[in-house]
Amino acid sequence: MKPHFGILGIFAFSLSAAVSQEAAPSLTPDQMRESIANLEAHITQREERMQETVDDILDLDERVEDGIDDLVDVLANSADSEESRTRVANVKEEAIAGLKKMIEFYRQKRGTVREELRTGSTNIPAGTLENDVNIFDERIEKRVKQIVALTASFTQNEEVEKYEVTDSYAGWWGTTWNNEEISESWKQNRRDVHKTDVNRKEVMEALSKSLQDLDQRQKYLEEKLKGDTITDTERALYESDVRRITETIRSRQDEMIRLNSADRPDTRKIGRDEAYDLGRMLEDTRSDLRSDFFLIFQRYDELNKLRAQIATMKESLAARKAYLAEHGG
Repeated sequence: MKPHFGILGIFAFSLSAAVSQEAAPSLTPDQMRESIANLEAHITQREERMQETVDDILDLDERVEDGIDDLVDVLANSADSEESRTRVANVKEEAIAGLKKMIEFYRQKRGTVREELRTGSTNIPAGTLENDVNIFDERIEKRVKQIVALTASFTQNEEVEKYEVTDSYAGWWGTTWNNEEISESWKQNRRDVHKTDVNRKEVMEALSKSLQDLDQRQKYLEEKLKGDTITDTERALYESDVRRITETIRSRQDEMIRLNSADRPDTRKIGRDEAYDLGRMLEDTRSDLRSDFFLIFQRYDELNKLRAQIATMKESLAARKAYLAEHGG
C-alpha cells in the first residue's frame, strides 16, 4: 500500500524520538506500521530535496571558483605600460580587496559552524559539520594563495635611465647641446615600484599578523587541553583545531617566503584600452560572482535546515521501530 499523509502521517512527523510506553499514543501495530511507512516516505522526499540543494551548491561553487581562477590568471599575467600607467595595478588592488572580503565571510560562517560543533546546539551530525569547517578552511587558504599570487605579479624595479635626450642643437665651432628630460620609462618604473612596494608591504603585514593570531590561538587551546574542566566534545574539537592551526601556520610561512623571494613576474605589458577592458572584466566578473557567492550561502542555510530536519526524523523513525518491536511488532 502506498504511504499517505493523513492523521497518522501528522503523528509520524511530530512524535518525538523519546517514544516510550507511557508517552506514546495508543496505536495498534498496524497503525504504527502505517505511521512508520509515512515517515520513511517523508524522509525520502526530504533527502531528495537535500540532494538537489547540494547539487545547486556544487554547481554555484564550481562557477564561482572557475570565475575567480580565470580572473586571477588574467590579472597575474598582465602589467602596466607607459600608456596604461597604473590601471592594471588598480584592478589588481580591487581584486585583492574582493578576495579579502570573501575570506572574512568564510571565517564568519566557519566560526558559526565551529560553535555549533562545540556546543552541540544542532542535531546535524558532527562529522558533517567538521567537513563543512574543512571546506571553509580550504577556501580561505585558496583565497590567501590567490592574493599572494596577485601581489607577486606587481612589476618589480628595473634599471631605467632617468633622463633621455629629446632634442639636440648644433652650435658654432662644432658645439652640440642636448635637451634632456626625465624619460617616460623612468616615470612608469617609479609608478610600478610604488604600487609593488605598497601592496607587498600590506600583504606581508597581513600574513605576519595572521601568524601572530594563529600562534596565540594555538597556545590558548593547548592550555585549555591541559585542564580537566572541558567536555569530551570540546577536547576533540580543540585537538582538531590545534592540528588545523599547525597546518595553517606552515602554509602562511610558505606564502611569506614565496612573496618575499618572488622573482620578476613573467607578465605582459598592456595598453590603455586593454587595461580599460580589464577593468570592465573585473566589474562584470565581480557582479556575477557576488550574486552566485551569496546564493551559495542561502542554499547552505537551506541545506542545514534540511540536515537538521532529516536527523530529527531519523531519530524519531528509530524510536517508532523500537516501540513497534517492543509492543507487538
